[in-house]
Amino acid sequence: MNFKKHDIVIDWISYNIKDLTLEETSPIAEYFFSIGFNCQKQQKEKDIKYWFEKYENDYKVLFSEKVYARDFWSGVIISFSGYNAYKFYELIENHEFDWSVFDREITTLGLLDLHCLNDIPCKDSNPFDFLKQSYDYILKKSKKRTVKLENNTILRICKRTSYNYFRIYLKSDFTQIEFELEMKKHKTKVFQDYLFENNIEQFEAEVVDYFYKSWIRLLPSSKYTEWILDYQRDKKRSESKQLVTSFLNNKIDKSQSKMKSFYLLTQLLSYIRTLDVYEPVILSKQIYYHSSFKIADFLEYIGKDPTNYYQIKKVLKSLQDFQNIEPLTTYFDDKSFTKHVLFPSYSISKKDKYWIAELAFSEKLHQYNYPFAFSTSFLKIENNYDLLVKHQIVLSYSNRSSVKTLFVKTLIKGSSRTTKQQMQIRGIILQMLDCMEKNNLIESRYVVTKESGADIFTEKLENNMLAGANSLVFFERLYLEPL
Repeated sequence: MNFKKHDIVIDWISYNIKDLTLEETSPIAEYFFSIGFNCQKQQKEKDIKYWFEKYENDYKVLFSEKVYARDFWSGVIISFSGYNAYKFYELIENHEFDWSVFDREITTLGLLDLHCLNDIPCKDSNPFDFLKQSYDYILKKSKKRTVKLENNTILRICKRTSYNYFRIYLKSDFTQIEFELEMKKHKTKVFQDYLFENNIEQFEAEVVDYFYKSWIRLLPSSKYTEWILDYQRDKKRSESKQLVTSFLNNKIDKSQSKMKSFYLLTQLLSYIRTLDVYEPVILSKQIYYHSSFKIADFLEYIGKDPTNYYQIKKVLKSLQDFQNIEPLTTYFDDKSFTKHVLFPSYSISKKDKYWIAELAFSEKLHQYNYPFAFSTSFLKIENNYDLLVKHQIVLSYSNRSSVKTLFVKTLIKGSSRTTKQQMQIRGIILQMLDCMEKNNLIESRYVVTKESGADIFTEKLENNMLAGANSLVFFERLYLEPL
């Protein structure tokens, strides 16, 4: 995890040196001068003047002498802005900066300004609407928080003097949008020791985590915040005994046969993660692993009787169909993932008394960190109604928005289902959502929209609420620990 991976750039970094005057920091200025920075100075609120300067130096740093009577603080603030901050941090990253120039007893990390630039999600999306929706959302969520929307292009959140100050603004050509977080005071002190000790990896990991968590708590779910949600999902590590999936295409064929094929594919992909792999081979410049497993072991993994001949025969037929797996990739809405869901070598044969599957799969598929992981109960399918409900929940949950919609009317009523069957389906829905709640996959809040158009907002879902319901909205839980 690092800044470059997440396209995070330091646009401003400063250090506060307590109780020293400008003249007393001249040895520090001389050091920066020697490593390529022209030094400017500012005495209290007077004009900025050059202090140490030569033509060959391409960068600059400002030494400002300050007195803050209200905070009982006086000293010198050393500031790097814009590209100067980028260059200074590059020296730190490469372990080319000598931290002994600072006295750690009186030096603290002052201000850290982080920027993340993103492309506008798609041509049809309206960034002005996003800024306005975010403005309304934040105001509604907290009346105490200061929020300003300027010219419908810049959203400012919190006061400039706050520990955290946020800005979202559109670039001049309206093709990109920038997210900025400015941290100061005790917020930056949490991370400063990692810098002073040259533990850059931990510093960036902690700062990146704080950056994302700060934004996810602030903004509504939308196409403009998908990059934040994806980060939170990436942090959730799935266990071996879980049903996993990537982002799904909500328009996939929902016929019974396609449902069974899709669900078996997700079960197989989940199972592949648990397999021991042989020496890798190179095919078409890609790394592939070979592995094999008993069909009986796979059946046991998905909660089926491994000795039941009917189950073995049914799974054999479905697994053999995966030799032509190309059409199944239409289930997934993640192109970077889809291209790995291929088995270039795949065979099923009987050895002694066991059916054995042998297959090759890409290294990236084996190591893929799935964004969605469901509890063990989702691995096992009891009957067609159980499949129907779990398939629809998995489908509605596995998308980039944190707000999930389950169309329960179609699910429950289907084609002329009896009252008893409808009640059974409602019971499975409640059971699965309760299971997801207990596993911290979703929050304890729901919105049930009745066929009449009335909405029921509840933290405790009950069977009778789903009777006569058109849709059910539930919410993905993306963070647990406090900042």
